[in-house]
Amino acid sequence: MSNATKQCPRCDDGKMYFYSKACIRCHSAAAGWAIWSPEDIAFLDAHYPNNGAAWVAERIDKTHGQIISKANRLKIGLTKKATRRIVHDKAAQHMRADNPSRRPGASERMSVAAAGRKDVLAKLFAGHAKLQRDKPSKLELRACAILDSLGVAYEAHVIIKTNFVIDIKIDGLIIECDGDWWHGHPRYGRLTERQVAQQRRDAARNKYLTTCGYRVVRIWESDMGLDVMRRVLEENGIPFCDQIFCFDPAPTGEERVAPGAVDRPTAGLNPEEGLSGDAPEQIDHPTKARPRKDPVSYLNGLDWA
Repeated sequence: MSNATKQCPRCDDGKMYFYSKACIRCHSAAAGWAIWSPEDIAFLDAHYPNNGAAWVAERIDKTHGQIISKANRLKIGLTKKATRRIVHDKAAQHMRADNPSRRPGASERMSVAAAGRKDVLAKLFAGHAKLQRDKPSKLELRACAILDSLGVAYEAHVIIKTNFVIDIKIDGLIIECDGDWWHGHPRYGRLTERQVAQQRRDAARNKYLTTCGYRVVRIWESDMGLDVMRRVLEENGIPFCDQIFCFDPAPTGEERVAPGAVDRPTAGLNPEEGLSGDAPEQIDHPTKARPRKDPVSYLNGLDWA
């Protein structure tokens, strides 16, 4: 008689397997392995994706590690919502409660370590700047498109003294593009802890950059537009030129009409407010004419040759 047909000497229910002195249930129990019944596996498959291992461990006789191991073998994963709630939110809660960087003496130790390894710090900032250049935000792309349409030379994602990576630099002017939610726009009313902390970091960043001799201007996501960018450039003496008019911070302060631009009435032009008054539905151009709905797309679509 083969081992597969022998009865287990430890119990009368199971049959022995090859090269074993007991059935798989008794052998696993003696080795400390978890015994998974069909009911346990069904419970794991039904509740693990939405509740996680800790929740399942409280309801069946298994450890946290055994549940995760079994779920991995059965290819049962967490849903995106459960992953955010169980993994990301728990990690954030743990960091808020016990952040290693906020422990006594942690800042001094990190400052000493950073001072001794300036090359590593420079590489980290260089990598961060490259990541922002490779994957800029939609708001940053919008700001760069406006500057391109105004013919302004600028640098994007520049490292300032190995301390900050700024969004846009035009000579001594720094333009930061702030998302309304992430940086806490006043229209949100009561701000979250994250938004308040971000505003503190923004204020410290502005103070440092101002101390370094730069002029810092922050533009909200909801305010980003052609008129706002024109006003910022004019106030800081940055020359620009588009199909409407040219601005050159000459001693006389004259504004010269761009060559080939359409004659527009000067009444209603307010440097503080940009272009006011009702704009015509179409702007005649020597080569093209199209409805002027979006200034940026309109200017980028013109034939500048």
